[in-house]
Amino acid sequence: MKKTTLTVFSFGIIALLSFSMVAAFGGFGNGQMNNLTEEEKAEMQVNREAMRTAIENQDYEAWKSLMEERIVKMQAELTEDGFNKIIENHQNRAEFREESQALKEKYGVEGHRGMGMKGKFQGECPFASE
Repeated sequence: MKKTTLTVFSFGIIALLSFSMVAAFGGFGNGQMNNLTEEEKAEMQVNREAMRTAIENQDYEAWKSLMEERIVKMQAELTEDGFNKIIENHQNRAEFREESQALKEKYGVEGHRGMGMKGKFQGECPFASE
């Protein structure tokens, strides 16, 4: 029972750190969607649907035009400030991974890697022996 309590406690700490890091990064996706206005979000949805339609209709010219628009927007966003933000987020993630690993080692959590793609569990479940 003591091992179970310790395992649950350690996962709780890791979860708390994870949510803290998500909040620090501005949400999932590094906050890229958090600063958009409703109009910008609607425009993104329209563009996404147009891209899907072009692909489904096998319309190369429409796809090419949409991609060229996207490239122009991306080029306008290539700034030193944007690059510095990417560097900062990368460093924060590295620190988070180190802290998570230290907690796993401290509380003896081994072999658990969490949920993989499509919800398939990967690694050893710490509760499997109960």
